[in-house]
Amino acid sequence: NGIIIYLLQYIGEVPAQQIPIPVTLYDYLRGLFIVALTPAICEELLHRGVMLSAYENRGSMRAVVITAILFGIFHFDVSNLLGPILIGIVIGIYVIRTNSIFAGVLAHFLNNAIAESILYATRNDTELFGSATEKIGAAEAAMLVVFVAVGIAVVRALLKLFRKVTDDTAVEIPPSGKPVADAVSVMRQWPLLSVAGMFIFMAAIYIIALRAGIFGV
Repeated sequence: NGIIIYLLQYIGEVPAQQIPIPVTLYDYLRGLFIVALTPAICEELLHRGVMLSAYENRGSMRAVVITAILFGIFHFDVSNLLGPILIGIVIGIYVIRTNSIFAGVLAHFLNNAIAESILYATRNDTELFGSATEKIGAAEAAMLVVFVAVGIAVVRALLKLFRKVTDDTAVEIPPSGKPVADAVSVMRQWPLLSVAGMFIFMAAIYIIALRAGIFGV
């Protein structure tokens, strides 16, 4: 996401993500329920429960990628697109390899809970939360690229190990048809076209607002 934000900076001032910062223990516990537990259950039932199952006849791994892209699009935020897609792929693999939606719910909960916990632990850091816009310099962008490359390499190694320990539970359906023809067939479905159209429209409005300097006012 940081890489996308870095590119968006050339259009205008990118607003900081307006996430409520938990100040008290009560705020933190409430945040865990609203930010971590509820999305973990609802979003996983939709994306890895309904959608993944619906597309799995095209092949398990293709279904994982399709639902991960939809997972990213459903956030309807161009600055928060790539992160959810990558997380969606990993969670989709968890569900396929364990043959259980509960693995996806747990992984989703832990991801959001860790983010909420970091917010709570750094709640008094004015340097992190004092600005209304996000600014990433060239050096920081280079570090992000390196961090992403290392992170992907580590995740690939862990997933390779994960595949070995889940051979007894995994039920993978092989792909059917050619990838390009399958992708065209999926993109022709009107529900996906509607969602993609909404995302493109909202992304266009966001970029127009950046160019107009609305977020910097």
